[in-house]
Amino acid sequence: MSKFPVIDMQATGRKIAQLRKEAGLSVRDVQEELELTSPQAVYKWQYGQSLPSIENMIMLSKMFHTDIEGLLAFEYTREQETGESRSFSFLKGFLRKLTPEFF
Repeated sequence: MSKFPVIDMQATGRKIAQLRKEAGLSVRDVQEELELTSPQAVYKWQYGQSLPSIENMIMLSKMFHTDIEGLLAFEYTREQETGESRSFSFLKGFLRKLTPEFF
């Protein structure tokens, strides 16, 4: 059996917070750029309580000059031999193509 990657929400939140700080942006800046009604969504992402929608991930990747995979952190669990790793490989390849330049 091989390992199957799963998004680690806590580590992803830490990455988003780190990238935001490195970009010199406040939580309020991110909220306004994404046209969110309150900063709570950004805080929930940073604390690993939820993940951004794919649309917000695209926008975050543009704001932070990275690809979507650069926003995500993974942990690896065991998988059953069902072809899940092939599906993930396809998804990973697709996400790499969604760079800020894609838009």
